[in-house]
Amino acid sequence: MPLKKFDINFHAGDAFKAETHINQLAKLGCRVDDATVASLISLYGKKRKLTKALEIFTAFADSPSAKKLLCNSMLDAYAKCGKPQEAYALYKQLTEEGHDLDAVAISIVVNALTNSGTNLEGFVSLAKDYRLSDDRATEFI
Repeated sequence: MPLKKFDINFHAGDAFKAETHINQLAKLGCRVDDATVASLISLYGKKRKLTKALEIFTAFADSPSAKKLLCNSMLDAYAKCGKPQEAYALYKQLTEEGHDLDAVAISIVVNALTNSGTNLEGFVSLAKDYRLSDDRATEFI
């Protein structure tokens, strides 16, 4: 039987209900839309429920098609909760594991670091990852 694709629409107040539906569908072998899972991670980030965001990220992070989307959502959740070092650590971990993250990921981490007033020593490493010149790095910030 082919897997069916489901997209669950939910509102900000329905995070628990959405998570319940997503988990039930996953247990039934249904493929939940990647954007829905990413939205749930982002929603938990906005609500400052990092533990829940991380649980969802961990449960669905094995999806190769959604890796960038879910990673960006988890990085954003850390940023929204004022955890720039955790965002940077996750970024480094994922790149060291060989995941090809995009400019959105680096933008989230750089914004988190700069908004928190954190020393941008981490950005030097990120800039090297993207081979940015000093001028381009300054423009990026």
